Amino acid sequence: MIKAARCRYCHTLFTPSACHPQQKVCFSESCRTQRKRNDHRNRYHSDPDYRQQCLESVKKWRGRNPDYSRQYRKNHPEYVLANCQAQKRRDQLRRLHNLAKNNLALALSSPPVEVWLFGEGLEHLAKNNLAVSQVAILQSVATVEAPSFPSCKKQLSGMGGGPGV
Repeated sequence: MIKAARCRYCHTLFTPSACHPQQKVCFSESCRTQRKRNDHRNRYHSDPDYRQQCLESVKKWRGRNPDYSRQYRKNHPEYVLANCQAQKRRDQLRRLHNLAKNNLALALSSPPVEVWLFGEGLEHLAKNNLAVSQVAILQSVATVEAPSFPSCKKQLSGMGGGPGV
């Protein structure tokens, strides 16, 4: 008789298969899916031949379906809008990261100066810090309706040209 086992994902008791008494995962679809995903991830990182096979499989699929991405974006405008907004957030974080790294000026004495920047289109001013200053950049984190540009790729990030600039 096969002894009951506890599933490593959902922790419920189950009776393993008679053919596989060492079974560690129950028969539920979600646990089986999670096991397959973990097995794939582990094998992908540990087996270079398997990784190469996976990469080639993706290339073959893309070769058979060259217009998939274009059609998906055309049929899912909400995805395009969310992606544009996410790209703007990533661009803004990149600019702030570059600003934090720009420490070319050293102060010999600290004057009591504070600089406050408000509004859009001021990113290029924030990078020009030739004197020591305290900078507070206040911007709403809430999502804003994206302008109806033809494509995010065609816009120069932070260079204006959109509504309100």
